[in-house]
Amino acid sequence: MSSSSASSIKEANLQFVKIISNSQRAIIRQLRDRCTGEFHAVKEFVDRPISAIGRLQIYRENEYLRDSNSPFIVKHRGNFGEGDEFKIVLEYVDGSNIGSCGPIPEPTLSRYAHQILQGLNYLHSKRIVHGDVNPENILINGEDQVKICGLGNSKKLPGETVTFERWKGTSYGYRCPDKLREYPCDGYASDIWGFGMTILHGHIGRHPIMGPYANQNPELMYQLYVWEEKQRPLTREDSSEDFKKFISHCMHKEPSDRWKPIKLLEHAFITKHQDGNNAQHLNDQNPHEEPSSSSHTAQ
Repeated sequence: MSSSSASSIKEANLQFVKIISNSQRAIIRQLRDRCTGEFHAVKEFVDRPISAIGRLQIYRENEYLRDSNSPFIVKHRGNFGEGDEFKIVLEYVDGSNIGSCGPIPEPTLSRYAHQILQGLNYLHSKRIVHGDVNPENILINGEDQVKICGLGNSKKLPGETVTFERWKGTSYGYRCPDKLREYPCDGYASDIWGFGMTILHGHIGRHPIMGPYANQNPELMYQLYVWEEKQRPLTREDSSEDFKKFISHCMHKEPSDRWKPIKLLEHAFITKHQDGNNAQHLNDQNPHEEPSSSSHTAQ
């Protein structure tokens, strides 16, 4: 891995502003370029030494973001360092994540969902599974534009493969049933389950299952929901029928029954709230280039 990208950004010119997020695995800082005044987000792993898996993840995330050409994926600005000191420089998103914006009115949520689906459709067309779709990885900037981030758990599927034998990835409350039960997991369909749960979170203003049980074993409550023979509805009493049907297509227990991004983009919940300018983005991303639905499995 090269010690720096072809970007003109120089690490010595970056001045610390604040910590954006700090998890057990990675820290993201907001930095300001002294020369240009531009803000950036810089991500690095906090473990020392970084494990082989951790190093693979950050290099892979750097590669996918560097090669991305979608307005709905956070922009790659460069990278610095090697080994334990490797850092990714990203565009700074001046807003919040979708989980901190709720409850979100349906027209606004539809516009967010429209952009998220275009981003997922782009990734899937490149055979990339995001692997961790949850509210913290869906950023909303000051102009109400969606930026998907957090590709540390992403994987590019080889050949016609669509499933994995062993892969948890997604944050617990957004894992699909096949991930929880450690069945072979359809990577693309797992992204759609996480998307559906994320949209519900934005709609309700909290996790629809774990939220009310934050102090009472929320992971157990999530398991009980996933394992219900007939899952109870998670929408609000005032949710529209279009929204309820839209969510139901995202959260089937059976992975093959979950709709793909391109089909969800044609659902009434999405189309009735869009204007021509929003819809045009999809045509710029080769939306009909879909991954194969072969049942081959990766380890």
